[in-house]
Amino acid sequence: MSNLRAIAAALLLICAARGAPAQGPPQLVPEAATLLPAIERDLEAAYLTPEERKDRRVFHGVWDERDLDSPARRAMAALETWRMDEGALADPATPISLRARALVRRGR
Repeated sequence: MSNLRAIAAALLLICAARGAPAQGPPQLVPEAATLLPAIERDLEAAYLTPEERKDRRVFHGVWDERDLDSPARRAMAALETWRMDEGALADPATPISLRARALVRRGR
């Protein structure tokens, strides 16, 4: 009888463990990163023109849609986020170095 109780207890533990919510793997990429103070100072530098400030935001990966107002900036943002279907990557107005990087990433 004690063996039967031990088996029943083991089965209950197994069932309880399988019914418990599974914890997923740890998050490897955070939702958002905090900027280093040096980057914040770079983005806020008083001597930057508005166009240079947009270029820096795209370079540092903290752009918004308003910053992507040129083919070059759209292409740079697309390369950084691996969006190879972005039209700016084939636009003749985009610098050839960015278009070439896109072709290399596509394996061409």
